Amino acid sequence: MARMSLVRTLLQRRFPQIMAAYLAISWGLVQFVDWLVSRYALSSALVDFVGALLLLLLPTVGLVAFFHGAPGRDRWTRLEKLAIPANLLVAGTVLAIAFGGRNLGATTTTVVVEDEEGNVVERVVPKSEYRRHLALFYFDNESGDPELDWLQYGVPAGLWVDLRQDPFLDVRFGLHMANALRQEGRPEGLGLPLTLKNEIAEQQHVEYLLAGRLTTEGDTLQVTTSLHEVATGKLVKERTFSGTEPFEVIDRITAQLKEDLAIPAQRLQETRDLPAEELLTTARSAFEAYVRGFRAFVVESDYETAGAYLTDAVTEDPSFAIAHALRYAVLTLGNRSAEAQESLAAAMEHSYRLPEREQLQVKREYLHVVKQDPERAIAVARMATDLFPEDVEALGVLAQYQILTGLREEAIASFLRILALDPAQTPVLLVVGQLYESLGRFEEALDYLDRYAELFPDDMRSYQLLAGAHRGVGDHEAMRQACERALLIEPNDVPARLCLAVAAADLGEWDAALEGFEEALGSARTAADRARVHSARRSYYSRRGQLAAGIAERGREISALTEAGEPTLLLLRRRIQTLELFARGGQAQAAIDSAASIRAQIGSPFDQLAALGEMEVYSELRDPEGLETALESAEEMIANLGFELYRPTVTYYEARLDEIRDECEAAIDGYERALELEPTAVGWKVAVGRCLRKLGLLDEAAVRLLEVLDLRPYHAGAHYQLALVRLDQGDGETAREHLETALGVWAEADPAFEPAREARAALRELGVS
Repeated sequence: MARMSLVRTLLQRRFPQIMAAYLAISWGLVQFVDWLVSRYALSSALVDFVGALLLLLLPTVGLVAFFHGAPGRDRWTRLEKLAIPANLLVAGTVLAIAFGGRNLGATTTTVVVEDEEGNVVERVVPKSEYRRHLALFYFDNESGDPELDWLQYGVPAGLWVDLRQDPFLDVRFGLHMANALRQEGRPEGLGLPLTLKNEIAEQQHVEYLLAGRLTTEGDTLQVTTSLHEVATGKLVKERTFSGTEPFEVIDRITAQLKEDLAIPAQRLQETRDLPAEELLTTARSAFEAYVRGFRAFVVESDYETAGAYLTDAVTEDPSFAIAHALRYAVLTLGNRSAEAQESLAAAMEHSYRLPEREQLQVKREYLHVVKQDPERAIAVARMATDLFPEDVEALGVLAQYQILTGLREEAIASFLRILALDPAQTPVLLVVGQLYESLGRFEEALDYLDRYAELFPDDMRSYQLLAGAHRGVGDHEAMRQACERALLIEPNDVPARLCLAVAAADLGEWDAALEGFEEALGSARTAADRARVHSARRSYYSRRGQLAAGIAERGREISALTEAGEPTLLLLRRRIQTLELFARGGQAQAAIDSAASIRAQIGSPFDQLAALGEMEVYSELRDPEGLETALESAEEMIANLGFELYRPTVTYYEARLDEIRDECEAAIDGYERALELEPTAVGWKVAVGRCLRKLGLLDEAAVRLLEVLDLRPYHAGAHYQLALVRLDQGDGETAREHLETALGVWAEADPAFEPAREARAALRELGVS
């Protein structure tokens, strides 16, 4: 009876009708908001917000319907006066908690950018919270047909280019993950377990990963993709696509993947989405050659094979822009600059076939290398960060250009912006620490390196870098502790063992240093590791005046780098920058001839890098004409390529030229300017002390040389110059102590090593045999 009475009361008050009408209107409103979201590319969270709001207001609507639904005038009850505000308060609290940190407005924002010509352009770009970050892995061939193996790389390579058209997507692929795959001993990237893919994707700081496998059914290619959420490892979607041609399948995967990643529908309609073959090539054989070249370059580091395949690709399709761009990179590293620049020009000519981000990259390189206009090149790099303000990759490229052009402070700002956009990009802390160290701001360097070490106490990289920063302030015990901490994490780590060896050498523990080098060599598992050891030993022998041994280590270093697949251009640069050993060791003509030979081998415009080695050679030979010519070449390199990162070195050798010409006042000014640019160049302070001594400013010379010995207690050159200062001051006893320390460092120096001969002569004049 009571139930019938309640039903009758509800009907009399039209409660069911009002509630049904409210629910119907709510449903219609949610559908309308959903249409608005799709039509105007608003946040999808807006639909959830409106739906939650309408559901949370149900108690209020129910109360109003119950007490005011009957015909006639009603009074507001005490229950309503208390319950409705309470419901509104609860609804507001729930919505604030659930949606307080979410953007409910547009998924895009408008930016105003300036291109390299100074033209102002207005563009609509995605907001950071709506960009999707994806790691794209190579696919596995399960067809049993080895003729299809190339598609394991071909399908994802095509997908990467196709997906790069969408500014809402940041896709990590190929070179992004190559180092991680090598460290896992799986450089080919095939047949990886999902757990390993997930681990590598986490390192890339992405939300999703896409894996795939391919089979055939008759003449039809079938590709099954698996989209996973990285944080949970959960499978989001598994889909199968079929087609007779790879591009057909790639286009289908791209379209579906964007939907599965919830890219706003309106943006999908407005975003440029050319078919894959329009971005790549209509010739399947050209695409296959491109993929094989890609694999040789990224997976095998085989530049010659990669260049041959890519040449085949662009020969068959001269408008294959992405193949031209990759060929440019491969041939440049392979020291085939003329051919490389031809491909870069062709990529620029056919850049309409490239996604916009790649268009900007090609234009930047073209302006920098072909047009030799570094200012416009960096303007394009800045434009890329303006057009894609949340793209950490574009910011990283800009930061590298800023380092290249000597703008280290601006590079720090760019790296910190990366960290602000994506707090998961924690390795940026290490880079910022290194940049602060290069500026001589060791306190800030240690702060950033310590922050990383606190976050990742088991990552030895931070301790290796901390060791370098402690060395920069002369804290050798802290340096040693940092090296030892790295070795606790990885007992066979080669850089950590070298770190301990260098710390020992800094403190004059020569036997311990040599033992450390031997242990590092015994721990070396790769040719690259062996090259690190030989490089460290080369520096050790050089500081001790054992130049013949240093030259032998240089030869072993070059051999190991060659075995490791070091690109030819980088190998030639390493060779020319280590020629001063020959000049210091009495092999002047060999050094000059080698410098000329290497310059001839390096292709234009990078042949100007040879000036870096030539400056060292002619400085050691005290040849003012040769040094002046090398400096002119270095200045030309900086002007043409914007390589301002070499400005401190050039400034130093300009001062050295003044000193060779006995113009020590000018030389001191130059050395001081060089040290302002490169505060960590300890050896350059010795040059200041030497020139101050020559000018008779003995007290000032002593101060500068003692600064060096505070940082490097066994710096033989500083001890020798300080001994000469003390001799000029009439303090023979202190001079003798410094000479003996210097000769202790040079105890096994080669007979032709001039500084050791001069130190022994000075000691003999003091009556010490």
